Amino acid sequence: LRDRLDAATAAELTCETRAAYLDAGDLAVQRGTQGITVPPGQAFTLTSRSADLQLRIDNPLGHNAHVLVRLESDTRLELPEGAERPVVLAPGENVIDFAVRARSTGASQVDVTLRTPDGAILLAEGQVRVRSTALTGVALVLGGGAIIVLLVWWARQIAAKRRPRPAA
Repeated sequence: LRDRLDAATAAELTCETRAAYLDAGDLAVQRGTQGITVPPGQAFTLTSRSADLQLRIDNPLGHNAHVLVRLESDTRLELPEGAERPVVLAPGENVIDFAVRARSTGASQVDVTLRTPDGAILLAEGQVRVRSTALTGVALVLGGGAIIVLLVWWARQIAAKRRPRPAA
C-alpha cells in the first residue's frame, strides 16, 4: 500500500494513472477489512443506572484488525468515557465493554459504527437495543408522591368510617 501511495505522488503521472493507483490502494484496504461485522440482534437490559455495555464484534480475518468503534445514542443513555474508542480486534468474536449511564427508563437504540483508525473508511455498522429498568430520581419522586397521596386517602377513608354518625 505504501508503495502504491508513493507511486501515486510521482509528478510525471497523469491524473488517470494517479487515480488508478489510489483506487487500487482503496480496494486493497477494503478487501483486507471485509467481513468485520456487528452481529445483529444484540440487546441489553440495564438494571442499574450505570453498567458496562458488552458489545460483540466479529473479526473473521486471520489477523488482528485495528478499528475505531463509535457509539451513538439518543438522550436516554450517556457514555461517560466517550463515544469513540480505538480497538484492536483479535480474530474471532470480540467483546468490548463500554461504560453507559441511563438517564431515564425505557428502550434506546445505539448505533455502532466501525471505521479504520483514521476514520476514513467505513468497515461495518450495526445497532444494539438497550433497555433500562433502573429507577431514576424523577421516577422515585413521582412514585414516592403517589404512595403518600394513597396513604393519606386511605387514612381519611378509615377515619370517616370510625366517626359516629349523627342521630336523626
